[in-house]
Amino acid sequence: LDRNLKELVGSTYLGGGDTDRGNSLGLDHAGNVIVTGGTASDDFPTTAGAFDPTFNEGNVSYFRYDAFVSKLNGDLTRMLASTFLGGSMSEAGNFLLVDRSGNLYLTGPTNSTDFPITPGAYDRTLNGGNGYYHGDAFVSKLDGDLSALLASTYLGGEDDETGASLAFGCWGGVYIAGSTYSVDFPTTPGSYEPKFSGYEGDSCEAFISKLKNNLSEL
Repeated sequence: LDRNLKELVGSTYLGGGDTDRGNSLGLDHAGNVIVTGGTASDDFPTTAGAFDPTFNEGNVSYFRYDAFVSKLNGDLTRMLASTFLGGSMSEAGNFLLVDRSGNLYLTGPTNSTDFPITPGAYDRTLNGGNGYYHGDAFVSKLDGDLSALLASTYLGGEDDETGASLAFGCWGGVYIAGSTYSVDFPTTPGSYEPKFSGYEGDSCEAFISKLKNNLSEL
């Protein structure tokens, strides 16, 4: 919309033959629009050279989702880059940030044991989760062309969590906020509230975590 919210200056569909949901978007320094969400469409549009051009779960009848990241020009007339991101179960991108170099950070939920994780990541193993959709939170970093996964990690405990929001620290680091049902969610000594205070398995708590920019350390 224009700045006065009186005129529609650009609008487009984005999806394939099944369910697609856009959850968050950001702008890069060139004014391109990057969107993330979840898709159950094995024909969701991807581009040549994408990090992952193929839907990761062939049987979509169980409504399993991949996360996706797509980059369009500012007029919403051209697809510049688009990729899937996921494993053999379900995940979605819930929130997206663009750093000063044009790299993309996203977070959301995954219950895939084979979600793409990079060497040296803070946590390379799915910690648990008994939900159909949620398992651990994930945090992933892609280059601006969506051709390379620069860093990716799980973040969670023995039960369910999801990543909901991200922010960059003034002096480095990436903050992640979300929700967790895990009494063993990783907290750090001296933190404001290091212990789960709800009812185990029946209630969730918010979490706030800070990782290094390369997602190698909590």
